[in-house]
Amino acid sequence: MEAFGFSRIPSALLIALMLAQPVWAQQDGKQESDTKTQSVQANSDSPEPAPSSAAHSVPAMTERYPKGSINSDELAEQAQVDARSLRTVLATELANAKSACYDRFFTNSCIDKAQEEYRGAIAALKPIELEAGAFQRQSRVDKRDQALAERRKQEEAEAPDRLRIAQENEQKAAEKAQSRAQQEAERQARQASDEKRLANPNERIQRHEEKLQRLREDDARKEQEIPGNIAAYEKKQKEAAERQKKVAERKAKKQAEQEAKQSKPTEPAAK
Repeated sequence: MEAFGFSRIPSALLIALMLAQPVWAQQDGKQESDTKTQSVQANSDSPEPAPSSAAHSVPAMTERYPKGSINSDELAEQAQVDARSLRTVLATELANAKSACYDRFFTNSCIDKAQEEYRGAIAALKPIELEAGAFQRQSRVDKRDQALAERRKQEEAEAPDRLRIAQENEQKAAEKAQSRAQQEAERQARQASDEKRLANPNERIQRHEEKLQRLREDDARKEQEIPGNIAAYEKKQKEAAERQKKVAERKAKKQAEQEAKQSKPTEPAAK
């Protein structure tokens, strides 16, 4: 200790200095702790992030759409629209809350709290979305089943008409096919006849002469019948004249009798 010059310092003073060193260290630690406490208080005094308006909207959503209240397509669609809108608000406010947390001392704790609030809001919103989606899916199934039932009912009602129309079409098709077959047979027959006639020109000439002969015979028969017809006509005319003459004679006789009767004098009454 003499080498460091401690021999000149009284022993009592050295002992006092050694005992005082822990106290100084405790005071320095207390001062540092006070500094940290003041820093924390300063950060604590900084404004808290504004309460989420979306957090207040979630209870409003659950109140507007209580469990089992979605009973129409319009209400289900509106619930989906409101849920999507609220999700957008929640995401925006989560981003704003995270940004505000970066100015605080306990940043991670602040962010965790904001995310926990976000997850809680989404968890409260999820049942409404699920109920609306389930109603829409069931509504689509019901509408599809109803449309199928109506179509089956309409098909059953139209079945007799469809059967009748099908039978009529089949009958028309059969008649048309039969007509075409008959026309084809007639065409083939004419073609065969033409081919035969062209192959035998003498036969064709003979048939033409036979036709002319029949016409000449008909004319001759008609000429022979003309005198008889004239005589019959004259006889009928003569008989008609005689009948008219007899009728006139009877009328004249009857008229003469009436005139004679009228001109006869009346006999006097007996006394």
